[in-house]
Amino acid sequence: MKLKDSLGIGFITRLATPSNIRLGEEIFKSGGVEILSADDNRAEAKVSGGQTRRTMIVISEDGLNWKCSCLGKPTTVFCKHCVALAMAVERTDFIDHSNE
Repeated sequence: MKLKDSLGIGFITRLATPSNIRLGEEIFKSGGVEILSADDNRAEAKVSGGQTRRTMIVISEDGLNWKCSCLGKPTTVFCKHCVALAMAVERTDFIDHSNE
């Protein structure tokens, strides 16, 4: 499964608190997600929501994993930056398929 296919609003709702969803959506809608690199399985970005954070979401055989520089330790909850990146992955076509 591709990363984009796995990140619907239902999935985000299960991983994030309501306040992180609201804040992440505000960040996404204001253009606060700068994609640094992306492919079908991974997306990494600078996400500006107050402070700029480095955020990454990866899908592999082991499932979905994420990392954000705002998180001091691994967590099972999406922060607002992860929500914003997930929305960018789901709602935009930023992956370059020109080599296919």
